[in-house]
Amino acid sequence: MLGLPGRSFWNADQNADSNPGTILSSSVRSLPQLRPAGASSQFTPTYLAERSGSMTDANAAVESLPKHQGLAAGARFLIQVSRPGLWSTTALFYLLPLGRADFLHSGRLWLGLAFILFPLGLLLYGVNDLADAEADQLNPRKGTYMFGSRGAREQLAALKWQIVAAQLPFLGAFYWLVGPRILWWHAILLLAVGVYNAPRFGWKGHPPFDVGIQSSYLLVFVLSSWLNNVPQLPWQTFLFGALFAMHSHVFGEVMDIEPDRLSGRQTTATVIGRVPAKFLIAALLAIETLLVWFYFHDWMVTGFLALGALWFVLDATRLWRDRKYLPKEMRLFLWGWNLASGLGILWNSVGGLTPSRELLRSVREAVHIPVYSMVRPRAGDFVYSDTEFSEMERSIAVAGECGMDGVVTGILRKGSKINVNRTRRLVDLARPLPVTFHRAFDECSDLRKALDLAIQTGAARILTSAGAKTALQGAAKLAELVAAARDRILILPGAGITPSNIAEVARKTGAIEFHAGLGSILPYSTRDFTAFESEVRKLAEELF
Repeated sequence: MLGLPGRSFWNADQNADSNPGTILSSSVRSLPQLRPAGASSQFTPTYLAERSGSMTDANAAVESLPKHQGLAAGARFLIQVSRPGLWSTTALFYLLPLGRADFLHSGRLWLGLAFILFPLGLLLYGVNDLADAEADQLNPRKGTYMFGSRGAREQLAALKWQIVAAQLPFLGAFYWLVGPRILWWHAILLLAVGVYNAPRFGWKGHPPFDVGIQSSYLLVFVLSSWLNNVPQLPWQTFLFGALFAMHSHVFGEVMDIEPDRLSGRQTTATVIGRVPAKFLIAALLAIETLLVWFYFHDWMVTGFLALGALWFVLDATRLWRDRKYLPKEMRLFLWGWNLASGLGILWNSVGGLTPSRELLRSVREAVHIPVYSMVRPRAGDFVYSDTEFSEMERSIAVAGECGMDGVVTGILRKGSKINVNRTRRLVDLARPLPVTFHRAFDECSDLRKALDLAIQTGAARILTSAGAKTALQGAAKLAELVAAARDRILILPGAGITPSNIAEVARKTGAIEFHAGLGSILPYSTRDFTAFESEVRKLAEELF
């Protein structure tokens, strides 16, 4: 139950019956790979540990399978197969590449989200359920929405065709939206599922491949970026996602040690033991913590991952140690996992301020005034990592592709000084689009020196309130900046400018361009972009 990194990387999934995070479905019972991290195996493990002896005769188990009881039971069965208890983590992986996406109006986003929650879940976990049908009849946790299905004979017989039927409409839609490359995506997915679940040589029963193959869950990253027209995540995020999937999978194996041993399956956890497996999880989490801290500077996610690593160390040494988890404890873990995933989705959605490609295109088509795109990968300070800088470079390229008239951005060094070299690189990349250095400028202690540095970047203008709460309050200093800038760069007063005071700000500062957020006039959630254009024109009229 640890969390997932915020916006630029994230989380992986797990195996249902015994391996939590991988994209392959398990022939024995852990296909749940694609399941969101921390789920599945841990939750679906068949706790036969409380029984003694072998699993039971296969023929007897088959005979004991319940019979199909109607359409309602069939629908309930299919939903359980898709593992709703893991949906939040799966959604987190899908949404990670999108940041502050327009959830309400993006048809592509909802199409992809629907696919990864249900049809993809059917494929990954359904193959697992088919392979583990007999064992699942002995698992008291099965037959629930949280831990997975316990199908009747007729339901299991029809499941493989239902899995295929669920894939086909989405395959056609994705081919139309993404092109032939989606065929390669599906081919790799099916290969992973097959390799993981093959009856004799399947990796689910061959450590350490059972853990390593969990990295196939990263296919969700790729699909999300393709479908939603956003850049692929940086390699650090992919590495983080792979590690997250692996630690989640090992956690599932820890919960399934007893049933796995009874069924004769070898996993990493059964081979090395419960306590060493918990230390392995802690080690993977520690690496993830370092990745997030050094490459993404996200203190929230870093702290969450560090607490997770500490939890498993305490679990191995002070809490459960070598004692198995009880079913009620596993349910609690899964609820905690879902809460963590939900918080991760929220954190990811507020992480950056750069608009999506879809929003840029929608605005460009709707209005007939110059539009500048903000390029700011996250909230907080303006000191960016190499990974974040690469993301900014990609965002500038997207702005140009979407017909923007300019870019608004800015980078500082530690100590609140303008990072001339990096900002100049962004300015050069944006050409011929002009760049506005945003209000990171106001973080500088010496605005006159900062003015000279901003000019060296090649930026066309500086958006600033001269360090004041509003442009009107900072009017005197703004006037000084306008005079000092002369014709070398434009000073763009911003903050608190409205139709009622814009003329006064113009008179007191001598500026000729102004920035108004219009948040007090129009709700930012409005999709009527022409309303913003109308308000901008009204502001201009106040100056003449």
